[in-house]
Amino acid sequence: MEYFLNSIKDKHIPIVDYFLKYNFGTNLPVLTYLSTLSPFDRCIILEKLFEEGFRNIHLLDKMVLAYVKVGRVNYAKEVIHFANQMSIYNNEISMLVSKLDLPIPQPQTNTNRLIILEEYRISTNDPIELEFIDLLIEFVKKDM
Repeated sequence: MEYFLNSIKDKHIPIVDYFLKYNFGTNLPVLTYLSTLSPFDRCIILEKLFEEGFRNIHLLDKMVLAYVKVGRVNYAKEVIHFANQMSIYNNEISMLVSKLDLPIPQPQTNTNRLIILEEYRISTNDPIELEFIDLLIEFVKKDM
């Protein structure tokens, strides 16, 4: 799935590298923190991880959500079709399908993203989570 990958920029690489180092989906709070980025940026990062061979349900779930939030439900349906072909995800397919009807949210400003990330930073002492939050803060600042 390479719909947004041609838009990858240097700013995306540290986040992709983080997930290559720590395996996408092994730290659930980090997935919540990832959601502070714009859906477009998430699509790019998630597609790159998919290209790198990640196929876990957490990645597929985040891809469906990101595609829906950028208004690309047809791309989300392709992810669900892929998951359906992988019989290990049979129990999760209905969860993925339920996300197709989510409304497209109003975009957040980078200032709001920074506030949210700073709140996350205060709420954790986990060094792996803090490393990721710091990456996200730098990412958002590059767009300001």
